[in-house]
Amino acid sequence: MREVRLVLLLVLKASALAVLLLSIAVVAVLEYADLPTPYPLGSSPINPGHFGTSMLVELLKDYGLRVSYVTEWSRVRAEEGRVCVLIVSPEYGYGRDEASAIAELLASSGGVLVVADETTSSNTVLELLGAGARVLGNRLLDERYDYYPRSTFYLGAREAVLRLDKASEVRGCETVIGLAESYEYPSTEAELKPVGCLERLGRVTVLVLGDGSPLTNQAQQLGGVYRELAKFVAHTIREECGRECRVLVEAGKYASYVGPVSRVHEERAPFLEILNGVFHYLKALEGHLTSDPLEGVRNEVMAVLVLVVVVTASARFGGSGVSARPLKSFAWRGREDFGKVFEALAELLSLLGCGTDPGSELVRCLESAGYSREFSAGLSRFIELSKSVLDHKALTYLPIWRFMIGRALRYSEELLKVSGERFLGGRSA
Repeated sequence: MREVRLVLLLVLKASALAVLLLSIAVVAVLEYADLPTPYPLGSSPINPGHFGTSMLVELLKDYGLRVSYVTEWSRVRAEEGRVCVLIVSPEYGYGRDEASAIAELLASSGGVLVVADETTSSNTVLELLGAGARVLGNRLLDERYDYYPRSTFYLGAREAVLRLDKASEVRGCETVIGLAESYEYPSTEAELKPVGCLERLGRVTVLVLGDGSPLTNQAQQLGGVYRELAKFVAHTIREECGRECRVLVEAGKYASYVGPVSRVHEERAPFLEILNGVFHYLKALEGHLTSDPLEGVRNEVMAVLVLVVVVTASARFGGSGVSARPLKSFAWRGREDFGKVFEALAELLSLLGCGTDPGSELVRCLESAGYSREFSAGLSRFIELSKSVLDHKALTYLPIWRFMIGRALRYSEELLKVSGERFLGGRSA
């Protein structure tokens, strides 16, 4: 019996050591490898960047509200208690089936619908719920004919005056709670357009804002009136929906969202998109190790098993189709970022009068401007490569962009240095 216990103890120690080493390996890979980690850039509640709404979610929690993320509304089932559906600047519109699922959920449970949207993406939800308000999707102009109109929101007994960002008019308001100054060329006088509405439909309260930007992290970091408006939204949800309200936040209508693995397989997305989903789940488990070590170990083991199974399965069955949704990452700079850097490089070449067509003419032009033969030929080859990779959208998913951006920046620095010395009367290369 003693020998059996000793063997079991050794097995447990070996298993614990294996799990620990595996966990360390996973953390090390996530920390140092240049992996395509999902990083949504829109107003997603899981985006901690400037344009995300993660700070709004934390504010709702501070008000004692329970928050859940929803990516597929057809799977949400009505429960006891009232709900709030929160939609902020979705990048994709709602089909009638999705909108119908949201409307039926609100009608059966009662609660609040909050729409903060400068486009018409959410109008189908408002329509099927029976609300009169609609976001027109137009762009209100300020006194400089730019897209930052001054607005006033009536937050109970208080007023908040703030600038909006690409705001749209809201028509069909029952009670107007926000007005924006709108200037239309060539008029020099402002018209007041509704940008905030409050409407009550039996057991459901509808709050519509014609701009989602005041609820983003960037605006919340400014504080002041932007923070006051976000607090008003949170207060309205709690008052109209109740302290036991469950807030369901739209999290699937954003370009960088990586959906459930089963759904990814159904769409025959490429291997890297599936891999992104797995690492998204792994990152979500990091907090468990500090809160409950035992539970954390179990979760890490399950995550690694999911990683192995999904990566193996996707390599075999994942297909080679290219998804229309671009993958974004703070660690893996993308095709769009390189495009911006390349435009700056092209502008420098244009200032030199050389153009951006690779070949012998570009090499001769650069040599005439004082650049070495080696530099000129290398830059010409790089221009040709850059145009090639930018023209092929399939290359969006390859981890080549850091290298391309680095090369473009080095060429730009050399162009600036040598041309600056030349134009200022210094030595040439």
